[in-house]
Amino acid sequence: MKTLTVIRHVAHERLGYWESIFMSNGYKISYKSAGVDDLRQLDLKSIDLLCILGGPLNAYQDKEHSFLLDEVTLLKQRFDLGLPTLGICLGSQLMARALGERVYPADTLEIGWSPLILSEKGKQSCVKYLGGLYTSMFHWHHDTFDLPSGAELLASTELCKNQIFAIGHSILAFQCHPEVTRWCLEKWMQQGVLMLQGQSLKKFQQDTVQFSYDLKKQSQKCICDWLNSL
Repeated sequence: MKTLTVIRHVAHERLGYWESIFMSNGYKISYKSAGVDDLRQLDLKSIDLLCILGGPLNAYQDKEHSFLLDEVTLLKQRFDLGLPTLGICLGSQLMARALGERVYPADTLEIGWSPLILSEKGKQSCVKYLGGLYTSMFHWHHDTFDLPSGAELLASTELCKNQIFAIGHSILAFQCHPEVTRWCLEKWMQQGVLMLQGQSLKKFQQDTVQFSYDLKKQSQKCICDWLNSL
């Protein structure tokens, strides 16, 4: 059985819509909590696929969260070995940082639902399933990053140019949240952690009901396609 190690920054956070897809593709999933588990003890060569999830941290907060340096080091080692690596939100920012690029505050906080704008490369990749013709996308971030050297930009939004990038078939990074479930978003709303920035709660809830099913269907197609390319 293939192994998938997932590093998370929020207790109990999971792979959402993607978890069942990884399992049906023969992956045994192991979750590690940054700041709790010692990431330096991970055996990279025994991990077929590494995924780093999002969280409320900033990718450059090394002084407050020293484990971020462990994650960057881990990513650099994976990239040097050419091993499959996936990142979501904070995970994508850490990937960009490990590839030598800046991570910094964006001009505008991007939160809520909006469609992706695919590049020509994106239309020919697994990301083709996530275009605005098929689904809206959920976003929740304030930081952004410069596109790494050698990376292909696959998707943007009106507020954020670098939404999804890939390097070859083995590196795929999402600034957005294709994995997030309706249940998870409803939980975030109940906990009051979503900063809606002028959006009404009612509109956000309506969008979540409207777009969640299509996002599930299309994001599962996307990750299936990517796994088949490895």
